[in-house]
Amino acid sequence: MPGQSHIFCGTKYADRSEFVIVLGQIKTDEKSNEITAIPELIKQLELQDAIVSIDAMGCQKSIAKQIIDKQADYIFSLKGNHSLLHDQIKMFFQDNASPCPEFDLFESADGDHGRIEIRRYSTTDDINWLQGKEQWTGLKTITMVQRQNQKTQSCLEK
Repeated sequence: MPGQSHIFCGTKYADRSEFVIVLGQIKTDEKSNEITAIPELIKQLELQDAIVSIDAMGCQKSIAKQIIDKQADYIFSLKGNHSLLHDQIKMFFQDNASPCPEFDLFESADGDHGRIEIRRYSTTDDINWLQGKEQWTGLKTITMVQRQNQKTQSCLEK
């Protein structure tokens, strides 16, 4: 399928009756980056029962452990920064490309500015095969998101 694919790792998906957004900011040294700032920010936040989502830069084993230790769950975007893990998961989803009974599937479509974006989510907790999973504290679920953009024909009436 044309488009982009992203792989996510997470502790679990939860059906929450309340949604709370917690935003935090921390000043870093000029030569510092997210990997050093995120643990400091996590220390300052009350995260019990929260779901923390972080992009690929923050996808670190120590950060996963710190989030679980704060009694929260995580969703990390996984890219080439953990190439072995990424390649294993990518191959798993490619090998099981047709609808698989072990996958939870969801599709959404959004339209804006003359384009339609379709997202397909495939999620599974079947990760017994995943080498090195024990290094990721609390890892229970993997998800692949496929994103496809389509330009639409639009008519303007004046």
